[in-house]
Amino acid sequence: MNIPERRSNYELQKPLLIPEEDERFPAAVKQLKDFGIEDSETWCLATSLVSFLAPRLRRFQEIHKDFKADKELNEKIDKLVKAFDIMYEDEKGVWMFSDNEQETIDEGLKLLPEIFFGLWW
Repeated sequence: MNIPERRSNYELQKPLLIPEEDERFPAAVKQLKDFGIEDSETWCLATSLVSFLAPRLRRFQEIHKDFKADKELNEKIDKLVKAFDIMYEDEKGVWMFSDNEQETIDEGLKLLPEIFFGLWW
């Protein structure tokens, strides 16, 4: 397993996706402590990424608006945050969205490559 040298404390404090009564739980705890991630996070990596990114994008947006007055970038961040919020609300990763929700998600996700390098303050 290739683990990046830099990792945040987030990985060591988050709840495991495996319930305690699952026989794989002890191995998952060890893996989390040793490497900062564990395999259940990759079952649906998109769900793991959304659960990590959604709250951080919301906080970034709060901070960013105070530091930069780039209206166009802020509007794109609004759309991306809205897309992640819709996806984040479905914690089980079933992701069956209404047509309107799907359109909002598609619009937001298409903006990520455009704004990716602007996500700093």
